[in-house]
Amino acid sequence: MRLGEIEFPGYVMNASGARGFFGEDYRLPHPSFLADWTGSIFVSKTTALHPRKGFMPMCEDGITPRERFPCCIIVKPIGGHVLNCVSLSGPGAKGLIMSGEWQERTEPFVISFMATADTFEERIIEWFQFITLMGRVKGAFRAPFAIEINISCPNVGHDATKLVHEAKHMLDVGRPLGVPFIVNINLLVTPGEAVEISRHPACAAVSQSNSIPWGAFPERIPWKKIFGSDTSPLVKRGFGLGGYSGPYALPILLDWIHAVRCASSGNQWLIAGGGIQSVNDAEAVCRVGHPILKGIKLGVVCIVRPWRVQPIIRRVNRHFESLDRTKRAKQGSAT
Repeated sequence: MRLGEIEFPGYVMNASGARGFFGEDYRLPHPSFLADWTGSIFVSKTTALHPRKGFMPMCEDGITPRERFPCCIIVKPIGGHVLNCVSLSGPGAKGLIMSGEWQERTEPFVISFMATADTFEERIIEWFQFITLMGRVKGAFRAPFAIEINISCPNVGHDATKLVHEAKHMLDVGRPLGVPFIVNINLLVTPGEAVEISRHPACAAVSQSNSIPWGAFPERIPWKKIFGSDTSPLVKRGFGLGGYSGPYALPILLDWIHAVRCASSGNQWLIAGGGIQSVNDAEAVCRVGHPILKGIKLGVVCIVRPWRVQPIIRRVNRHFESLDRTKRAKQGSAT
């Protein structure tokens, strides 16, 4: 996958949070160590600018979850459903950079960031401070990197439908850093808004991969059937409403991609994920997404079906490599 001037390894990314801040075993309530991510692009767990307690208790390092089975994550393994309210727990951007782990990576990767302040003005200031921080340390990185701007985490309390205009401001502010930017959204962002973001000159891709806020799409997600209540079980545990990942997200994603494709005239600017738990699911996304699809993201599958991660990666990589060969052949014959 090419983002800006950087050639990334493969066409599959992990959803932010699936592999922790540095690719470590993240101690989530699942056998994630069974997931083989070979041939994929590493995306870090989303960080805020400042240390953030969130709802997942951390060890003293601020990086490793204290609980083997975090109370802020509910998993229904048989049905493949997950509801989480981690809420960006972590040591903050400065703490992660000071660890030196990102700087030592040798393959291109993606750093995911979200501004968490209450107002637009404060979030832009946080973003500017993060970009300034990254500018100071960029030269110490062994591998090139992209930055994912997360504007729609359902567990931070922002209304994603009112945040889309912020993406343009953030892209304007970040552009001088000289790295590719990916804007990460969820399915509440309309196809038209996604297309508008994609047209910004500093936007290398739009990623549709964030979880679905509790209660959204009630006509398509049977919340009570899945979780046994009209009220989020995470609220009963003292957390927020949470965000859903699972098979009911996939048909919504496919319809959304189709609508985006109809509204877009561009090629290969979308990275899509949500409910992909098998090779067949990934193939369906690739079919519907052509020609705007740039790659896919995998998240919940590593929790509920980790043994399927590698077969999906291999199949998706073959798909896009075939498209690339065909494209090069056409270009060669044209010259």
